[in-house]
Amino acid sequence: MYKAQWTRDSQYFVFTTQCSGGHQPYWYATRFWSRTQNRFFCFDDLVDRTGTAKFRLTGRNTVHATYLDQLKDEWNVQFAVPLDRLLAKRSQPHRTR
Repeated sequence: MYKAQWTRDSQYFVFTTQCSGGHQPYWYATRFWSRTQNRFFCFDDLVDRTGTAKFRLTGRNTVHATYLDQLKDEWNVQFAVPLDRLLAKRSQPHRTR
C-alpha cells in the first residue's frame, strides 16, 4: 500500500497502491471502502480517470487527487470530489427520454 487514510467523518477508508513492476511501474490505483455500504469502490473508475498519483483528504470526506496527463507525461491533472456526493451520483437512476 502506497498511502492510506480515513476521512474525517470516518465513513470512508481511502488508499492508493502502487504497481511494483511490469510495463507501467508508475501506475497507481486508488480505492476506498464505504462504511455505510460495507464495500470497496474503485475511485479511479467512478471519476473516470486512471492512475491516481496522490491524494489528500479535506473537509468531511473530500478527496483531492492528482492524475497523470498522458499526453504531456506529467502528473498535473487535479480535481476534488466529496465521496458522499460521488456515491450519491452513482446510485441515481438514469433518465430515459
